[in-house]
Amino acid sequence: MQALASAPFNVAVLANLAQCFLRLDQLDDCIEFCSRALYIDANHVKALSRRATAWHKQKKWKQAAADMRKALALDAENANVLEQHSIIVGDYEDAVTDSELDLVLVAKDQQQQRRNGGDNSTGSPLSASTSEELRFSLELLKKMAEQTTVLGNSEPAGQKRRVSDAWVAYDLLLPFLERNEHVRAKFRTSGEMNKLCDRLVAVMGDLEAPQVATEASARRRDEELIISAMFNCMTAAVADTPRNQAVLFRHVAFRTKLTEAFSALNAAFGAPSQATSVPWIVQASLARFLEEALGSKSWRSAVIASDEAVTALLTTLRINFDDRSMASDERAAKASLVLAGSGICFTLSSEASGLQAFASRGVDCLATAAQALETHSGAGSAVSLRNLLGFMTNLSTSRAIRTAIERAPCQEIRWRLVQILLQIAQDAYCGGHSEPTVSPRDAVCSERALGALLNLSFAETSQLRRSGLLKSPAVETIERILAYASPASFTDSILVLSRATSLLCRLHVAFHGQSGVDESHAPICSRLSSVEVLSKLFEICQQANACFSGKSSAIPEELWQLCAQIWCHVGWCAHLLHVRAFLRQKQAVPLLLQVIALANAQKAYRRPSGKTTACERLVGNMVKVLIAMQTDRDAADAPAFRAQRNIAVLVSSLQTLADGLARKNVAILLAKLCQFDPKAKAAVRELRGIEMMLSISQSMKQAVAF
Repeated sequence: MQALASAPFNVAVLANLAQCFLRLDQLDDCIEFCSRALYIDANHVKALSRRATAWHKQKKWKQAAADMRKALALDAENANVLEQHSIIVGDYEDAVTDSELDLVLVAKDQQQQRRNGGDNSTGSPLSASTSEELRFSLELLKKMAEQTTVLGNSEPAGQKRRVSDAWVAYDLLLPFLERNEHVRAKFRTSGEMNKLCDRLVAVMGDLEAPQVATEASARRRDEELIISAMFNCMTAAVADTPRNQAVLFRHVAFRTKLTEAFSALNAAFGAPSQATSVPWIVQASLARFLEEALGSKSWRSAVIASDEAVTALLTTLRINFDDRSMASDERAAKASLVLAGSGICFTLSSEASGLQAFASRGVDCLATAAQALETHSGAGSAVSLRNLLGFMTNLSTSRAIRTAIERAPCQEIRWRLVQILLQIAQDAYCGGHSEPTVSPRDAVCSERALGALLNLSFAETSQLRRSGLLKSPAVETIERILAYASPASFTDSILVLSRATSLLCRLHVAFHGQSGVDESHAPICSRLSSVEVLSKLFEICQQANACFSGKSSAIPEELWQLCAQIWCHVGWCAHLLHVRAFLRQKQAVPLLLQVIALANAQKAYRRPSGKTTACERLVGNMVKVLIAMQTDRDAADAPAFRAQRNIAVLVSSLQTLADGLARKNVAILLAKLCQFDPKAKAAVRELRGIEMMLSISQSMKQAVAF
């Protein structure tokens, strides 16, 4: 108070005094000093937020929300203000929503009375079915509360049941929560959601209590079903409802107990067949809740920060539910647990902090992922496999994981992963069919399996590339995938085909220059450059042309990427005589020049991120092939190379391409054409291409000198 006496109009002093009163829970005094500070400086954020907190504690929701909205407008980047705004404004909006829903129900009652009197007018914003579901849900909750009290009072002291039989009504409430957003809102605003949290906190603490008598075991089974239904209601309440996710996160006791119960799976780590202290059916319901709650960043951060929870998530992936001797309900619960656990791992690993949490486990994480893929690739749901492959793809983007898999202790895991991912890529895309007569079965699984292999073999010196892919049936797998490409499914398969072709390019490591082929890899090099592989790739190019030629809309980046990879592979083996003969037979020169003309017209060379675009790489790879074809100076190619329109296409590329390999390749091709064909040289000079070629040649010399 001495500071106040000496500086009664100092805003900082007034705001600090308000904070002191807030901590002492003297809310009126806090509001008084905040108001004084704001009279002097209406935009003082701390005074606004502290007064809002005091209003909020007094349940003066509207005043509190008004202060917080202004504070957020003044300091939108302040994390504390953002969190406080979410709580205070959210509670105000909840109060408004609760009142509005109550008014709707009252209006429905009045409307029914008018109808009974012959008046058929309507005035409710909710449909009749929605209102009836809302009314029924509230009646159900009311009856459940009454029955809980009656049953509780009838039980002898000291023998009260931890789970009331009345709570079986949650199973009846579930479908309304799942489909009716107004029921979910009222469940929150009426306090029933927090009440359910409190009940779950109470029962979760007793789940480990042993009960061996037959009667007790039967009772325990009933309780497990009720608890599962309670968690299922929680899951439905947070599904696609961010506000419910945020409110539940603020229930610290519930969040803590939830993490402890889920982490009970760690008792079975290394022995997934072992029973956990928390029943499987409850674990499955709990995991499904977590999966839905992860729509909230706060929930995601909390799970990532819990080492026990992350370990438990990896444990779920190792659970085997394909044992036919297992009871059907246990199998179903374990399958559901794996589905939810894999979904959570996929979601969390999509964030940098989550990926780091998993990757820090190194070899253990890789071993778990490999085991899970092996276990669930042939059985279980396709969604679980997609989640697992998404998780594996995310892991493969981590440098720590790529480093770990290259180490000697990971040799067996590395080999297993290559085998498993190749098999999944083939089976998912091609199914069990021997001929490519049907549409792809699951392009997403195949795409993710191939993506993981590409990421893990990113480094040219990678052991996974050199001793994994080269020694595996990778070429056969890629050939079979390419053979399944068809016009009917082409647009849905672009990513799969692109990644399969990229994997083909990873195998170029077997070839070292035009004269250096490792003898052990000679069969692979021969297979890679075979007419069979080239025919499949050329066929895909024709399908791409059929799907997108003649369309004025922009060609998708994925298609440019696919074609760039195809011609990267063809360019890699274009030095071979039989490859050039194959291309000549297919009249490739005019086709390539047509595609380059299309690329020029699409104006797809722009580099928004500074990186080379897929379209630019495609042109560079195609021109590399054209250079190889021109070297033969074959009479069959001459008309296409000499045509003035094609010369114009190449000069146009020279004008529009950014400095880089593609532009240099175009300059080299034009120089070769000018060298051997005076008419071509005259055409290039007329289009002012000679000056550009000289400029590029000069920059290349300077780069070499530097």
